[in-house]
Order: sequence, then structure tokens, then C-alpha cells
Amino acid sequence: MTKTDALFVGSLRAQAALMDRLSREEKELQEAVLERQWDTLQTKMQQMTETSDELARIEERRNEAFKALLDEYGIDGDFTTFLNSISSELRVQVSDAYRALKVSVLRLKSQTTGIDTYLRATIGTMRGVIRGLYPEHAMPVYTGDGSGTYTGGQALVVNHHQ
Repeated sequence: MTKTDALFVGSLRAQAALMDRLSREEKELQEAVLERQWDTLQTKMQQMTETSDELARIEERRNEAFKALLDEYGIDGDFTTFLNSISSELRVQVSDAYRALKVSVLRLKSQTTGIDTYLRATIGTMRGVIRGLYPEHAMPVYTGDGSGTYTGGQALVVNHHQ
């Protein structure tokens, strides 16, 4: 295994580990939202931002290593072409690391979907309550330049002659 091979496989494994960490942080964030612990929420958001930044750096390193590997092996193609062109020993390591990364991504996506569903339901409920109690504040009307303004409620005509 060359140094570039090791860098690429290591980057895949590091990304999987960071995705797992991000998934755990997302779960903690969800718990903070459900328990309305706003200080904890702020701390978790900062931690997740730092993890995300680190993940972006590793992804950039992985992309550079992959490009270097394509050049090193003289491959002009995509990831599948790369896998078919390398030794079986390296293919096993790359495939295992890539599979771990995919599982981590799916785990994070599942965690994110859970909090997204909760927040959308909560926002929908709040909008329904506001729409029922204060219809004049329920929906913005957007102008041609994209700015939103709130319209007044429906006009009420009182007939004093009856």
C-alpha cells in the first residue's frame, strides 16, 4: 500500500468516524430541543459546526488523495473504474472504508430526518394556532422584490340599518 493509498483509506475512515460523531451530536441536539434546554442547544450547535468544519477539511483531503490515486494508477474514470483497477487487497480496504462511510451517512440522515419531522410538525401546529387566533398575522404576502409583508385580516362589515 502506497502512502497515497493509506491517505485515501484513512480519509474515508476518518470521515465515517466524524459522521458517527455528528450523528451522536445530532441526537444530543434533538434531546436538547425536546427538553427545551436552550443553553445546551447553543453548545451542541457550536460543537456540530466544529465537527462539520473538520469533516469538510477531511473531505477535501480525501478528494485530493483520490485525484492523486487516479494519476498514480493512470486511471481516467470514476470511483467504480478506480475500484476495478486496483489490487484486490486495496479494493477490500477501500470498499470496507467506503461502506462504513455510507452507513454513517445513512445513520446521520436518519437522525436528521427525525428532528426535521418533529420541528416541521411543531411549526405547523404553531402556524395553525396563530392562523386561528390572529389571522392578520398568519401569512406574509410577498412583493415582487421578495420582501414579505403581512396583510390585515378579512374586512368585517357591520350593517347598522337592520
